Amino acid sequence: MMNPVVQQLMTEFCAEKGLSSWRDPDKFEVFATHCVLSDHTFDSFEAVDYRIGGSEDGGIDGYAVVINENLFNAPDDVERCLLATTDISPTIVVVQAKTSASMSRATIADLRVRVEYILRTEEPLDHAADVEPLRECLRRIKKHRDRLNSRGVRLEIAYASTSLGANDELRREASRAAQALAHNGIIGEVRFEFLGRTELSRRYERAQWSSKAKLTFTGHYALPVDPGITQARQGLVPAAELVQAIADASGDPKPNLFSENIREYQPAAPVNDEIRETLRDEATRRRFAVLNNGITIVARSLRAWQDSQVVIRDFQVVNGCQTCYVLAEESDRLDGVAVKVQIIECDDDEVINEIVTATNRQTEIPKVYFTNRNQLMRRLEVHYRHQYDENRPLYFARRPGKGANDLRRGVIGMNPQLRAHVAMFGRPAPSSGHRDLDTAFDEHFGNASEREFYTAGAALYRWDWLADTRRIHKRYRSLGYQAIAVLGVLYGVRPLVGDHKAKGKRLDPVDEVLWSDGGWELLALDIQSVLDKALTQSSSPDPKTAAASITFGKTVVALARQQPRRLPRPARATHTGGTLDAMTSRAEPSATIDHDDSAAVAAFRERIGIESIIDVHTHFMPRRVLAKVWAYFDLAGPVMGRAWPITYRHEEERLLRLLRGFGVRAFTSMLYPHKPGMARWLNDWAADFAARTPDCLHTATFFDEPGAIDDVTRAVDQGARVFKCHLQVGGFDPNSPLLDKVWGLLADAGIPVVTHCGSGPIPGAHTGPEPMAALLERHPRLPLVVAHLGMPEYEDFLGLAERYERVMLDTTMAFTRFTEAMLPFPDRALPRLGDLGDRVLLGTDFPNIPYSYAHALAALECTGLGEEWLRAVCHDNAARLFGL
Repeated sequence: MMNPVVQQLMTEFCAEKGLSSWRDPDKFEVFATHCVLSDHTFDSFEAVDYRIGGSEDGGIDGYAVVINENLFNAPDDVERCLLATTDISPTIVVVQAKTSASMSRATIADLRVRVEYILRTEEPLDHAADVEPLRECLRRIKKHRDRLNSRGVRLEIAYASTSLGANDELRREASRAAQALAHNGIIGEVRFEFLGRTELSRRYERAQWSSKAKLTFTGHYALPVDPGITQARQGLVPAAELVQAIADASGDPKPNLFSENIREYQPAAPVNDEIRETLRDEATRRRFAVLNNGITIVARSLRAWQDSQVVIRDFQVVNGCQTCYVLAEESDRLDGVAVKVQIIECDDDEVINEIVTATNRQTEIPKVYFTNRNQLMRRLEVHYRHQYDENRPLYFARRPGKGANDLRRGVIGMNPQLRAHVAMFGRPAPSSGHRDLDTAFDEHFGNASEREFYTAGAALYRWDWLADTRRIHKRYRSLGYQAIAVLGVLYGVRPLVGDHKAKGKRLDPVDEVLWSDGGWELLALDIQSVLDKALTQSSSPDPKTAAASITFGKTVVALARQQPRRLPRPARATHTGGTLDAMTSRAEPSATIDHDDSAAVAAFRERIGIESIIDVHTHFMPRRVLAKVWAYFDLAGPVMGRAWPITYRHEEERLLRLLRGFGVRAFTSMLYPHKPGMARWLNDWAADFAARTPDCLHTATFFDEPGAIDDVTRAVDQGARVFKCHLQVGGFDPNSPLLDKVWGLLADAGIPVVTHCGSGPIPGAHTGPEPMAALLERHPRLPLVVAHLGMPEYEDFLGLAERYERVMLDTTMAFTRFTEAMLPFPDRALPRLGDLGDRVLLGTDFPNIPYSYAHALAALECTGLGEEWLRAVCHDNAARLFGL
């Protein structure tokens, strides 16, 4: 399996080049060739032109002849350059690229032999037609060897892979290979280099610098240089010329020229107005160079041109981002304006990091963000992008700015990222109060991989997600660092030690449970129990206060270590079609989850003090009818604007075992017709089902058709205890004259009618509160159960319940993240719902729900209406209604 960072960069590169349809090995050859050759030229080039492949490639994947920083692969072009230039030293670059994460001495030895055969240009080489142009280039160079300087021809062999890099044994083998190839024909010096995942990432990032500009200095001078800096100049540059160097055709600054900057452009920063005022005032505009701190540019190449002009290539603006953007915005006011510019020629990452830090000291940027230039942090940014493509909705923001740390939006910033890693895998106590972790970066994170950073960040995000989706109470949200420390202890990864491969194996089960809604929700109950105990023992029982306490963090870890290490079984994915919406608009993993969450439901029952549950809104139907219902939900995405997968897509017997395992003592078989002639045979099936399923409340239904009263009378005589009416699916008016006797019979008999009469998730011709208000005016004693709390007309249906004493509501799908994302229940109406606590019944829509049964219950718990209300809703009210 390819390293995620390299794979993401390769995928982005190939998408840009129109190579997305290529196989991964072929993509990698082009990508590696691009990374290698970019270090030899400042000009743009198409790597695909320098890549060779197939059975006739002579064992190499790419090559180029480099002369005076220009790339060639055609013999005639090489010869023309040789004839036009003297005193040159060509470099022959040969690339071999393998997606494997392993390298061996045999691989290096084999590559040496293949290159040696290529260099023997006087001898025929079988099965190497694709490499013949390179051999001809060597012949032309040999022909004009009198035009070479004393350094002769240099050979560079680059072996690229997705490994961590070469060990000492491989380096020794490479050294032997280089010695064997040196002075072979016209070849003089030979360099053999390895490009593992880290070096490939670095080379690719540097290749993105590709840029060229010409600037005119006035009154410039050379600056003293240190090791790592080739040269440096400082002076004044016309502002209009600077804008032209950094802007695209539309006049906007090119974002890629500022990727090395500590932070992105901040449009609302107060300093922008100060810069604008200076430019718009005639007197201060002339003094702009004195009043402004200026611009610092780091370039791979700085060359004098003519007079006071310089040419810079592959450059980055590392300080002065705000100034550059405002100058571009005010481009019509730059006559006579000069800017102080400092240009440093440097190709050393560590030195560039020092330059960035030094030139940004005067800005109000948290110290931790200077860590963003660490190569690990850059690779981490790519790793997050790779995971996002796999439906894991999380971004890493290594630079400060608006929205750079917003877990609800799936964005984790630098400080939370470092704290999360320490909390989950480190030795210090977990705390939101940790500061300046970057000052001891190597101590804490020197051996860390992108994988473990991502897992820690994902854990923090998923804990926040539990609170956001009402699976845990919002009071626990602030204890995220402590919660993931418990997770680390329970899974034996706190501390996390070993090499990257060993760490990865230990993190596999952690990642699995984190991204499994059912498994993570179940595990969260154990974590919450540890946090509760720690809060009880803490001198600061307020979670928000405790979150920043080192002492509290130590207590949490100590209590977690008293728990047995275990790997709670996450919900396993069984591919039965459809896509699972994870109850959040931020993710839609593509699998149906088989939730065995009876333990989570049992914990819920224990918390609120009930032995069993009564669910008045569950669906059991004839097999072929239920299959059609599921098929409808599978295709509901285009209609509803989001997927609605079925979580519990099982055979009837398994569904019954699941409900009973949840502790549900009584439930219904809600079924409904969508056309005339269906109701009677559905009722006959329901009567048979109730007869063979003692814990099912005998359910029946009806349709707006002649004979409806006969169907209902017959069902009542068969023993029906509850009816289902679906106005959205049936599409009929509840006030139809054909149904008036039906409502009267049910009102007189006191048999409840669970009615889908609200306009959610999509409205029907006769949904909404008005038709039901008209019905209740004629039948005020009707025991109407408004399904789904009447969503989305919640408050209107609450009003009907307040007006008519026999009107009830069921909670089906209410308060779940799935529903809240589309049809949220208004917080202002919660007190009214609490006051109606004796007339609210639990409903779930099981099995046709796109989340776990436990989540439906946890969502109710998170309303904060209290345990007494929950006991009434989940058991007592229905028990009284049905005489159980």
